[in-house]
Amino acid sequence: MKLVAFLNKSIFVFIVSILSVSCAARDIEFSVTPSRDRMEVDSVFSKNSAYFTSKGSSQVGIYSRNPYKRTGSICCHKGERTEEFFLKNGEGNDLLMQLKQGEGHSDAVPMLSVFDTEGKLMAGPLNLKNSQSQLIAVSPSKEKFAVLDRGNIIVYSSNLKIIKEYSASKELSDIDAIALSNDANSVLVKNSQSLVYVDLNARKEVNVQSCDIVANQSVTLNAYETEENRFFVVANTGESCVINQGKAEEFKLTNIKDRVIGVYAAGSDLYVLTESSIFVFDQESLYKKGEFNLPAYYAKQFGDSDPYQLPLILKSEFDWHGQKLYLRGHKSTKKFYEIGVIN
Repeated sequence: MKLVAFLNKSIFVFIVSILSVSCAARDIEFSVTPSRDRMEVDSVFSKNSAYFTSKGSSQVGIYSRNPYKRTGSICCHKGERTEEFFLKNGEGNDLLMQLKQGEGHSDAVPMLSVFDTEGKLMAGPLNLKNSQSQLIAVSPSKEKFAVLDRGNIIVYSSNLKIIKEYSASKELSDIDAIALSNDANSVLVKNSQSLVYVDLNARKEVNVQSCDIVANQSVTLNAYETEENRFFVVANTGESCVINQGKAEEFKLTNIKDRVIGVYAAGSDLYVLTESSIFVFDQESLYKKGEFNLPAYYAKQFGDSDPYQLPLILKSEFDWHGQKLYLRGHKSTKKFYEIGVIN
């Protein structure tokens, strides 16, 4: 009887163990809501996709997506180059920041301005003097952003007030990528040869030597949505690193076969977006929990597309609270996709 009881108990424990593993490794599902893509090539959209922009020859239109209507505009930029970024204020309201610089005028002073969704000026214009406009990093929460300006890393709030300022060392030159943590206490910067973690409070630089993927590779870097001072880097080949306060853990993500356009991390999940697919990995085990392939979905729903006009993913945003990804497809699809992630 004792042997039978032991065997029954062992079988029960074995079955429970299998069920626990199965539940832990259960694939996630995706809910897909396509809608008409009304955006232009230079459009950007807000974190929860409530608003987007449409750039004309002299002004930027601001639109709400549902219901679709024009809510405001920013005038005027004829003969000037502009770049737009959506932010959020402390109350969670969407704001639109614009960087403006004279086209073809190297001595023109870049200016930053912040507007509400009706086009009303809320802050600025702020002269940046000599910024590298391509190196503006917005925090995952959209409440803060960092600008590389004349070798200085300057962190601003959404009302253009300086939160922190740091002068990079001479060794840290030719920076070509930057990411900002949610609490604005640290940044991760990259040049062609190195990856450097900068503690803005301690005013200290840490060369991330244990992450070997940087040199001569195209990589995407971002900060964690829900954890402070933690960043990740993903290369187009799938090589990846998690950097926690300057210490790196290197790993390989499987199935990454085309260009990486976005990476997001929140909770227990890591989201990697390539031109054709969304991959969701468990952050601890790196088990692939799910995959959404846009060309396959498009062909099933709308028929096979021209192979020379594949519906590739162009832009994305991630709303962690709503567990939703927002994607723009290739212009030939004329589709905007709201992707719900169901665990």
